[in-house]
Amino acid sequence: MSIDEVRSLVAERQRYDDWLTALDGRRAETPSHVFDRVYGDYVARRDAVLAQLREHVGALATHGTELGRRLSSLEAELTALEDERVEAMLRTAVGEYDGNRWETVRQDVEAKIASLGEQRGGLLAGVDEIRTLLASATSEPPAADVEAPAQPAVEDIAVEDIAVEDIVEEDIAVEDIAEEDIAEEDIAYDDASSIASPSSPNASAETAASAPSVPVNADETFDDLAFLRSVNDPTAAPSNDPLKTLRCTECGTMNLPTEWYCERCGGELAAF
Repeated sequence: MSIDEVRSLVAERQRYDDWLTALDGRRAETPSHVFDRVYGDYVARRDAVLAQLREHVGALATHGTELGRRLSSLEAELTALEDERVEAMLRTAVGEYDGNRWETVRQDVEAKIASLGEQRGGLLAGVDEIRTLLASATSEPPAADVEAPAQPAVEDIAVEDIAVEDIVEEDIAVEDIAEEDIAEEDIAYDDASSIASPSSPNASAETAASAPSVPVNADETFDDLAFLRSVNDPTAAPSNDPLKTLRCTECGTMNLPTEWYCERCGGELAAF
């Protein structure tokens, strides 16, 4: 792998990216068919460069790993040289080394540190470049901008634009319909006739006429013999409840003699 070749491919890719950015700025003033032709040409050429760059990704990664290993080894050498200089300073301070020996050790150690420092700078620059080249070789180009059609705001939709057949009945909750939203003329006569006023005798009579016959409950029928026994029995406890002596001819239920309509079926009670 040639680093110079990869650098050339990265520069070419960047050139196509710049052209595409400048081209997009002239989209509005360019006929669409001309714009699309030039845009497609640049994209195709950039894609070809990207394909070549991707062929070098493996080699770039390997080279970057090698640079990192050499950098780590150099860092260890620099640390050892720095320790050597500190040790020489300590031996001089306690009197083991005289001034001449300290100067000799210092100059030797600092020369090595300077040389390794230059190598370290070159390795760091190489690692940074490999990272940049790898990023350019592996990054995907930005997606083309496609103008989405504008969506109308809710307040811009006129009521007359909504067809009645587009509204599904089950989509309208009963609790969403306010009472004042229902006009009187919208209520059919058949629907209104089914609502009877509890205070209307005619309504009760009509309800009774239309109500199905209710079978007579034997427990609720008036027992004449039991009534006579209760009247003649002096031991029976007195009751303040009025007696139901009026039988309904429709369902047989006993009612108070003051009632006009049966308390069970609503039928009209015949007066005796």
